[in-house]
Amino acid sequence: MSITGGCQCGAVRFRIQRELGEASICHCRMCQKAMGGFFGPFVGAPFDALVWTRGLAIGALDRPGDVRLSEQLASPARVPYFEELAKLPEHRTDEPRAVAHLASIVSYQHPDHDTAEWPPKF
Repeated sequence: MSITGGCQCGAVRFRIQRELGEASICHCRMCQKAMGGFFGPFVGAPFDALVWTRGLAIGALDRPGDVRLSEQLASPARVPYFEELAKLPEHRTDEPRAVAHLASIVSYQHPDHDTAEWPPKF
């Protein structure tokens, strides 16, 4: 088993050669501030199976949907409307308004896989 991931620009990449540990989201203020979001999504990894880092955020994985959450931590600090997010209207990326918005974005995001070319040529 090999799990890969990295940062948005591709400057940091990692590989885990074994099963991941328990996956959770933490609602504490420290995790909210560190992630700039409503919670911090984390998963453990065995130190000797990890290349470059000891722990990681689930969103940095190339396939974050493969990791199933098992618990929530610091739930009293959860943003009050967090549970309502799943009920908000959803918009597909092929809707005309979304297509126009996405076309206006210049992205330098690294693909979710390792590449032979580094640094990228812009």
